[in-house]
Amino acid sequence: MKLDREKNGSLSEIKLFDASGKELPKGIFSEYPSQIGLQGRAFRILARVFPYESAVTWFHLLTAAAMALVAVVILFLLNRKFGIGMAVVWGAVFLLSPWIVQFARNLYWVEFTWFLPMSFGLLCSVYADNKKIVGISCIGVFLSVFLKSACGYEYITTVMMGTILFLMADAGTALLTDKKEFPEIFKRILLVGIAALLGFLAAVCIHAYIRADGDIWRGLCSIYEKNVLERTWGGNPEDFPESERASLEASALTVLKLYFHFDTSLIMGISGKLFGGLCILSVLALFWRIWKDKIRGEIDKSTLYMFFLLFSAFLTSVSWFVLGKAHSYIHTHMNFVMWYFGFIQLLIYIPLHMLWIKLKGYILRKKRKR
Repeated sequence: MKLDREKNGSLSEIKLFDASGKELPKGIFSEYPSQIGLQGRAFRILARVFPYESAVTWFHLLTAAAMALVAVVILFLLNRKFGIGMAVVWGAVFLLSPWIVQFARNLYWVEFTWFLPMSFGLLCSVYADNKKIVGISCIGVFLSVFLKSACGYEYITTVMMGTILFLMADAGTALLTDKKEFPEIFKRILLVGIAALLGFLAAVCIHAYIRADGDIWRGLCSIYEKNVLERTWGGNPEDFPESERASLEASALTVLKLYFHFDTSLIMGISGKLFGGLCILSVLALFWRIWKDKIRGEIDKSTLYMFFLLFSAFLTSVSWFVLGKAHSYIHTHMNFVMWYFGFIQLLIYIPLHMLWIKLKGYILRKKRKR
């Protein structure tokens, strides 16, 4: 039911109180024109289905369940591609990360839309030889990137790169081990990348149409001038509020440095202070393994793949810190979640995997001696 001004009073007269009864500073309700806001439109329709008193609780449950479902799909595909070890580590990170869990039920961020494109990109990588599944993956990428963009453009570079994360690792490995495979993998990257770009552009055009009352070109200009320049690069600090000027003046390196210092745990039981150490440990472990393989005259393909996957995951995560520089400078209370598009998972998996290889080798040597 709509609130009635005569019966309920004006929204401008609303008062908010904290738990102790102290009145909170006044805010205002206003239109947020920076996105289509598809999630708000969907929840408004769904609100008619659920009881008024419990609707928000149901929305939280549905949103968290959607994130859980997407995570399960990703874990299933990881198990198919890499085995149970990789799936277990990713599952543990999804479950125990304070960042992933905090966003999971949020009705603005609708976190499942961030990882849904990745699931389709991973599907394409796992079933690369099946043209039908590759086609389904491309359609899924288009629709899921459109869905994410229609709910908001924040983190879109990381989300879109996440769709080709595993395909980039496929390509890098093929380039060094089997160059005949590379053209086919590159073609899949192009197909998935174009699908993602089209999904993004479709959402932008609809947003522009809404924003400028049917004039798409004027809407696009407005989005560029008032949103893109404000959150990324190129904006004149003098054209924006004083509170945002420092973010526009900061360099990409300055912003990147902010995100190498965690104030929280990476996951429950692993301190964020270990982030830098895990980065160094994982890279050194991979280089040590590659060096040892080179001495033996045969580099293990899986080690090379893991190197390219870690590098691709790093690029995926930092893309928003660099391209969304102004947004990342301000939103340090949120944007650490970008590291969880595979990079944190691999920082934990790689040392454990290398330790397992050493342990397995030791057990085999012991058996041979007997």
